[in-house]
Amino acid sequence: MIKTKIKLNFNRIQKKLRTNGLRQTVVQKLKKVFRNLKRDGIRYSIVRILMAVLYLTEKNTIHDSKAKLLKTLLLRHHSKVGHGPFKGMGLNQDMWWGKFDLISKILGTYEEHVVKKICDFTKIVDGPFVDIGAADGYFAVGVAFGGLCDGVVAYEISPSGRKKLTANIKQNNCEDRISVQEEASYKSLKILLKKYKCAVILIDIEGAEYELLNSDMLELLKDCYVICELHPFFVEHGIKKEEFLMNDAKVFFNVSAIQREYYSHKDFIELDEFSDDERLLAFSEERPRNMKWLILEPKTSAP
Repeated sequence: MIKTKIKLNFNRIQKKLRTNGLRQTVVQKLKKVFRNLKRDGIRYSIVRILMAVLYLTEKNTIHDSKAKLLKTLLLRHHSKVGHGPFKGMGLNQDMWWGKFDLISKILGTYEEHVVKKICDFTKIVDGPFVDIGAADGYFAVGVAFGGLCDGVVAYEISPSGRKKLTANIKQNNCEDRISVQEEASYKSLKILLKKYKCAVILIDIEGAEYELLNSDMLELLKDCYVICELHPFFVEHGIKKEEFLMNDAKVFFNVSAIQREYYSHKDFIELDEFSDDERLLAFSEERPRNMKWLILEPKTSAP
């Protein structure tokens, strides 16, 4: 067997790249490529490259299929939610968060289990809907547009997010029903709950929920109905933090959890023209794993 030796003068290449004004990140990536070539040899490196190309090709195929789905559904439903409690709500195509989520939002299946809980809770709570981590405002605007609650308070810490949120509120003529705030805190929620005894609260803040929902906050919210998406893999020691949160919450709430359920494409005739694979992709929310939502219900009787 013939062994191929690779001799590379990376320092010379690095110097040339720097003089040509390429960024340090590019230099570092090239350095990694050369290091892998030295370590693995040409043949194995070629195999790795081919596998990467196949992976990218598959990703592009999925992307193209989703783009096809999105284009068709946007035209069919005139850029509005076509099914469910938020039906008729206008959707902004220039999304700040997750463009292809528009597919499941049009179908009304986006976090449908969460929407169902919101609907159940707003029927028994005489108070506002509070959306902490509102992003583009799918839930905040949807609740206001669908008339599920008299008032909505939407917290979004990102300036870009608030800009898109405000645009969606205006698009759906909900300015008089939604208040947009920056960051939810113990102080801001205490002020809100002085006016209302309780509220329906949705929390989706990408791992910061473990800091927000400390013992003091849980006690403050003890009369509220809370739905919180959990992100233990976003933070250090996330599993332990999730366990602590669940145990702390049990002092004040009845605690449970929900996950996404199976969806049948048979319920949507607008998907009939698509292939089996494309119909399945229509329900994808591009999540890294099967997510879990914490459900907190007051131990006291409903208001």
